[in-house]
Amino acid sequence: MWKVKKYFVVSVLVILACSVYFFIKNPEPISAITPAGYKDLSQAENINMEDDSKGASVEIPGEYGFMFKLTDKVEYEGFGESNIVENIRGSNSNGYQFNPIDKDKYPERGVWIRNAGIYNGRSVDLKLVIDNMDFRAVEGQPGVYPNFNFIAVNPLDKYSQENKPVSQMNTWNDLYLMVGSTSSTLAGTSDKYHIGDTVDYHYEFYDSESKQQFVLSGAWNFNNINNLKATSIPFGNDFRRMYGLAGSAEADSKMDIGYKLDTPIPGYIEMYGGNNKVNKKSGRLTHLFEKNSYKMRMERRYGNASNTPPTNPDTNTGNMGILYMTESIARIAPARPIVFGERNSATHTDPKYRELRYSILQNIADNTKLNRDSSFVLETEVPSYYSIDTNSIKIFEYGTTEEFTDIFDIKKNPESDSKVIISAKDPSADLDSLNPNSKVFNAHVFDIRIVAKPNSTFKFDASTYNYTNDANSPDDNGFMSFEQGGIKTKMSYTYKNPSGEDKFKDTLEAKIIDGQTKAKVLYEGIPDADPKVNIKVPMGTNLTVAYPKPGESFLDNIRVDTENAIDQPVLVSYTSGKPLPDTSILGEQSLWLTLTTAKNVTKDIEVKITIVPTSAELRVKYKINGSDMVDKYPDYVDSTQMIGAPINLKNIKQVTDTLTAIKEAGYKQTNSPTEEFNLDASGNTIVYEFEGILFLSSSPSILDFGIEEASYKAIRVNEAKLDRALIIKDTRAVKQKWTLSAKLTQDFTLTETGGTKKVIPNILRYNDGSDKEKEFPLNEERPLLIDEHTTSNEYDVSKTWDSKGKGFKLDVPGDSVKKLGKYQARIEFTVNATP
Repeated sequence: MWKVKKYFVVSVLVILACSVYFFIKNPEPISAITPAGYKDLSQAENINMEDDSKGASVEIPGEYGFMFKLTDKVEYEGFGESNIVENIRGSNSNGYQFNPIDKDKYPERGVWIRNAGIYNGRSVDLKLVIDNMDFRAVEGQPGVYPNFNFIAVNPLDKYSQENKPVSQMNTWNDLYLMVGSTSSTLAGTSDKYHIGDTVDYHYEFYDSESKQQFVLSGAWNFNNINNLKATSIPFGNDFRRMYGLAGSAEADSKMDIGYKLDTPIPGYIEMYGGNNKVNKKSGRLTHLFEKNSYKMRMERRYGNASNTPPTNPDTNTGNMGILYMTESIARIAPARPIVFGERNSATHTDPKYRELRYSILQNIADNTKLNRDSSFVLETEVPSYYSIDTNSIKIFEYGTTEEFTDIFDIKKNPESDSKVIISAKDPSADLDSLNPNSKVFNAHVFDIRIVAKPNSTFKFDASTYNYTNDANSPDDNGFMSFEQGGIKTKMSYTYKNPSGEDKFKDTLEAKIIDGQTKAKVLYEGIPDADPKVNIKVPMGTNLTVAYPKPGESFLDNIRVDTENAIDQPVLVSYTSGKPLPDTSILGEQSLWLTLTTAKNVTKDIEVKITIVPTSAELRVKYKINGSDMVDKYPDYVDSTQMIGAPINLKNIKQVTDTLTAIKEAGYKQTNSPTEEFNLDASGNTIVYEFEGILFLSSSPSILDFGIEEASYKAIRVNEAKLDRALIIKDTRAVKQKWTLSAKLTQDFTLTETGGTKKVIPNILRYNDGSDKEKEFPLNEERPLLIDEHTTSNEYDVSKTWDSKGKGFKLDVPGDSVKKLGKYQARIEFTVNATP
């Protein structure tokens, strides 16, 4: 036995069922036997035989499922027709007629059936092409030939039982895609055919949107293969692709179809029934295929198992036609759900703004009662910051307005408002013959429409919400994007055999398909800003006049949460409907401002302002040596302070920084102005006064005479190393002579470990450029230099020192060093004005 699950390696299973029939006068019942001259198809090698009384033994994957469905979207477009029978028997449906006599008038003849079905979530256009009609003339009317008809059923007639052109059918829906002739002589499409008349035709499959022909993987379900005609199709001699019924207790349930290979032409299989019964299981057959078209041929035959002509073969005529039927011999599982994300462009004024919308297409194949699902559950979820209202979920037959919501249980996941569970109430139910409005789960393409609304946790975040901020992507710019395929949407089913045991079950996630499964939601940015603080408004101020640009005056960091240019600029205005603060009343009040984006999204901001008396000027001046040095130390001016406002100059950084800078520049403050006060009505001017001084701006902390070797000879050191320069600075207004003096406060002393001290006295000398060097008796001050500043405020004394001239020297008498070690002395420099 060929294994079905190993065979399905391509995409979608098409269920195209053909009910092939004749209408003849007084047909005689014939026993169910294989026709003479034919092989028994049920015994063909590797054919699949199913016993429908025992439930399914194999399962065809549902993601390959496909059905042609009569929906509101179906439209017909004939080409090369000879005639159109309008409003058949008073209905809304028409019949396209094709007569052999017109075969040379048109390059191609047939009918387009637009939006004939759904394949992997995409609409399919079906093209019927009539290849050849070999009909004899109508009896007694030379040159007149019967028509080959296509019945274009109008969706408005779908459930009508009135005036059907084939009385054996339940409703007009059963006539969808019918070809041939009808039984009712009142229909205008009941053409009769002679024994031996043949017609060749084929179907082509096209994508409705791209208009491209494509390969369809599916099954053609034949019904009524009996001995009223021979049915032929192209065949690759692979019986593994065929299914038949093995029989049960039900009468006429065992397939009794005969076959011939390479008949009527090479590469075809001709099938001929063992009886002349109509719509019996013995004449059913399923054929799997993978093609972009499906060819078929019918030839009217004798209507007996012996395959012998009747007594009147030349005058024996009757109807011949093929009906489309969806029910499959083998069980077909539910298809993988297909998600279609919707694009919600509703703006913030629309009640549907920010709604997340998407549809789930769920294909449920047409299975026999025993082959139907035992349970079916579909789960879908949205982001946690959205909630799904179960009452808003609607389920329709795809392409129609016919609602099926009531045959499902729809519940929220107990753990989250963002998840819903949709389960079929009774997956195996049959239509209620007593209730014309009854609906069942079997044999539908369900369009499940989901609507989710933002909940209280919605807080826009560009990254988390997959927001597009890209002017180069105009279609998506400004939209949030939410993937609803993959783990977000999944379907689970179980099939139990008649004994109640699990036979087949699976869980399938919706595939993620680029450009299809993401729901996109427009988000219009919300403006925001930071209110300025400590805002003081003078009493009696007309706010709209004094502050014509309130955004600049009262707000900082004006922004939009999207940071997208399409939401900008943000305009700021005084809030309409809220009174402005009464500036005649002193104290804190609320000022309301409205932010408005480029898309007219608004937000009101409250700003706290204080109504104060009129402002006055606060000025701080710095007078140095009796003059203002505004070029270097400009006045501090603040005109925003209100009259009576408390002022503390010690807390004004600009003032304290300037005072520090002046003092560091060598000036001393000579006055003590009041620094804490309330601002006067006429303003306050505070003056800090400074005068220059004479001082040492830099002096060395070390004069290092180095390391010398002890000797009985005298030691002379002519230069000491300094760590800092000896600089005198004079910032006085009038430069005068000054005297630099030095005093030795400690002779060169060595302190031993035990505390004993060794002193070498009177060895420090200073050369001032005269013939005699100055000596430094302990604690006696000696003048080093008398000079005055001229152009510069600074005089670097140490720059005048060198080893051959001026500077400190060391003159150590021979044999005066009694102990080796580090000798240190202390010297003190002073500078004073020369009297």
